[in-house]
Amino acid sequence: AKRIKLDEEHQVSASGGDDGPTLADVWRPNLHKLYELAVQDGSEIDVMTKCFAELRGDLPPPLSLREDFCGTYLLCRQWVGLGSTHTAFGLDNDQPTLDWGLEQAEATLDASERSRLSAACFDLGAADQ
Repeated sequence: AKRIKLDEEHQVSASGGDDGPTLADVWRPNLHKLYELAVQDGSEIDVMTKCFAELRGDLPPPLSLREDFCGTYLLCRQWVGLGSTHTAFGLDNDQPTLDWGLEQAEATLDASERSRLSAACFDLGAADQ
């Protein structure tokens, strides 16, 4: 069976079973990290700030960010890292995903950055809200 080498520790089988774990098996414990790698590459902040400057260059740059459907709130985590006056607020309807994002924030942001970051579990798609 064909084996795919992911990194030094992980090799996966295209079919799974006796041939070893599939790609899904390897990533299942790390779904949130996979989500970040698949959906966001970190360039969104650069694009947003560049577009704002081009469209509204006559205004001071934005200092606050609200990220709807934020998932792991990666953009919020990156935003507060831009400077001591940057604040971010993320909204998502999945508490376990937000909890994972909080763990990442605690591991990668300093106390000042964490103090300027908040998130809430809220269903933005609910019709009655």
